[in-house]
Amino acid sequence: MTSDALQHTVAPLVYIASTVLFILGIKDLAKVRTARRGNAVAALGMLLAIVGALLELGLIDYRWIIGGVIVGTIIGAVFAITAILRGGDTGPALQPGEPDASLLIQAIRGDSPDLQ
Repeated sequence: MTSDALQHTVAPLVYIASTVLFILGIKDLAKVRTARRGNAVAALGMLLAIVGALLELGLIDYRWIIGGVIVGTIIGAVFAITAILRGGDTGPALQPGEPDASLLIQAIRGDSPDLQ
């Protein structure tokens, strides 16, 4: 398949697939039971979007894909750790240095009926 065919045929199909996966992933994030799967599905959708962009630009070089995945992973990890330590409406999931005050530890131990 020529470079032109990749840019004008395959790239739009990859974009459509990535959009569908991203939307389905976000939908699954709404429920605790499906959040992990939703995160994985949305991540796959984002990977396809990166691949589609590289196909469209004609930069089919795996170093770009790997670089994008690494940068995205680092940014995602920073945000995830920040969210765990900052917490939501009920407070942070982890309290560094205070395990008994950590909501995650309370839920694992079964100390709090609100967290079961």
